[in-house]
Amino acid sequence: MTEINYSTTFTPIIFNLDKTELLTNSAMMLIKGEVGSGKSRLVMNFMVGFSGTSDNLGFTYVKCPEDKHVIYISTEMSNHHLKRRLDKVLEQCPDEYKDRLKFFNIMDEDDKFKALTTICNTYLPHVIIIDQVADFVTNINDIEQSNILLRKLCNGWEKFDCGIIAIMHQNEDSGRNSKARGHLGSVTEQKVVSSIAISNNSKGFNIQTTKVREGKSIHISSKFNEITEMLISENAKNYYIDILSQLTLPNTKTNICKQIGEIYNLNSLNGQKTKLNQMLEKNILVETKDGKSILIDRPQSN
Repeated sequence: MTEINYSTTFTPIIFNLDKTELLTNSAMMLIKGEVGSGKSRLVMNFMVGFSGTSDNLGFTYVKCPEDKHVIYISTEMSNHHLKRRLDKVLEQCPDEYKDRLKFFNIMDEDDKFKALTTICNTYLPHVIIIDQVADFVTNINDIEQSNILLRKLCNGWEKFDCGIIAIMHQNEDSGRNSKARGHLGSVTEQKVVSSIAISNNSKGFNIQTTKVREGKSIHISSKFNEITEMLISENAKNYYIDILSQLTLPNTKTNICKQIGEIYNLNSLNGQKTKLNQMLEKNILVETKDGKSILIDRPQSN
């Protein structure tokens, strides 16, 4: 039992958009969608956001502190695919974030919650991303198993004072407003601060809230970015245009990469080149010729 009074210190909002609270410390949010809808791709953007750099979707984050970690727990992906996604995330992040982002594959662990507890006792979490929660029970329609798991997760986020992002499947063709699968999905939706559904079609990916406790509903249209292998908002062009004012143009690719590194606090050359390629891809910047040299500049129309 916790008494709330005038002197109570409330846990901070660690993930939001404008005034919409999506996740606080000692709480959980839900990401749901059909199989292949982009749930795991979406949380890659989140992992970039918690590094302190832009997630290309517009969300706002509390940066992961030096003494804490963003922990990604996978129960479905192979080690090969996990390594590829880890590398892609780190390409977008400051170098010091490499020690704060932890990926674990617990697919073969019989007691997945015990494995999760061991990881969190070793690496103090800022945020735990569980992809996906249904694999922590043997039957998603078993009421007792579902309630026990939710109690354990609740005790965990209270103990570590962290946030949890839980990923769950929706039934096929059920629509974005339907609940996550089984009794586990129903009780999880009751507990979370917010619920986000993601769906995809020929035009791209739709990201929208189906539950928020504080704030208004969110709807973001996004596309798959071939370079980063993550999602990018259709409104991201405005973000990159703001970056233009900080670049000295025209300039060589080498110098532009150095400037991008300073703006984004990116020491990785691969990360700098990726940001530059994103701006070239969206025609925010263009390549021009100056004699035999190739320079980077604004498009003439800008």
